[in-house]
Amino acid sequence: MSRLSVLFVDDEEAVCSTFQSIFSRFYRVHIASNGQEALGILSTTPVHVIVTDQKMPGMSGTDLLKISKEKYPETVRILVTGYADLDAVIETINSGDIFRFISKPWKVDKLKETIDLAGQVYQQVQLARSKSDSARSAPSGGPIRQKPHLLFVDGSEAQLHSFSETFSASFTVHTANSAERAYQVLRSNPVAVVISEARIGETDGIDFISVIRDDFPSVVPVLLTEIKDIDLAVRLINQGRIHRYFIKPYRKEVFVQEIEKAVSLYQQNQAKPELNIRKIESDILNTETDQPKSESLADSLKNTRNRLQRRLGY
Repeated sequence: MSRLSVLFVDDEEAVCSTFQSIFSRFYRVHIASNGQEALGILSTTPVHVIVTDQKMPGMSGTDLLKISKEKYPETVRILVTGYADLDAVIETINSGDIFRFISKPWKVDKLKETIDLAGQVYQQVQLARSKSDSARSAPSGGPIRQKPHLLFVDGSEAQLHSFSETFSASFTVHTANSAERAYQVLRSNPVAVVISEARIGETDGIDFISVIRDDFPSVVPVLLTEIKDIDLAVRLINQGRIHRYFIKPYRKEVFVQEIEKAVSLYQQNQAKPELNIRKIESDILNTETDQPKSESLADSLKNTRNRLQRRLGY
């Protein structure tokens, strides 16, 4: 691939000038001052990574990323956001398939590291897609239909019982009231989706989800919690690559539909693991790719935290 093509979108002229002056040394830089202008560039110019501010007149960054996901799904999407934008951040998690959040005020080295990683992910996906398209495997017999496995992790036994009642007709349901128990379930069962609380006993739920990303990259993580917090939301994407962030209380029918979509994503990951962005990202970031999964959650948490500490913060 030639130089990375990056589209920066911000309504402040001074910020756009800063993007141009700093990053044109490293990338092919395109600048847009609003969402409509950005869509015009996307329609005529190959763009690998889009970096957009959230708060702009007219079209917000969230809306721009929604449209770009639909029209240009291969473009890797990064949202620059302030701490007052909690609802927008959660909305973007649940609809925008965001790659990273960058919190204001951003630092040049951290933003560049994130863009570089996004470019590597883009390149690996394109390479894997070209190989996948060229390799035509012989048709095999029909798949054995089995109930997909769901794992619910929550400290409330009543909540776990409710989940079992709701989902057991269509899914094989596992429940765990501790992160260690959940980890052992993951090690011994083909879990498709993990639905976890933000706090699991003494274990930080985001750290646990980060372990899932590293050790079980095909599994799709979902957070279901009463906690509505900007720091939590940013960590969910930047560390855990969360699929959905649900706030209790939730609408049952919507929740069931989203879990079904998450199962479909897991099945896609299983069918074409080379196109699984979470796995690609994990392989790029983790040099210990040949290291076997730990037998205990404590060891995996230690390994994951060490990896996170070696990276620049977001």
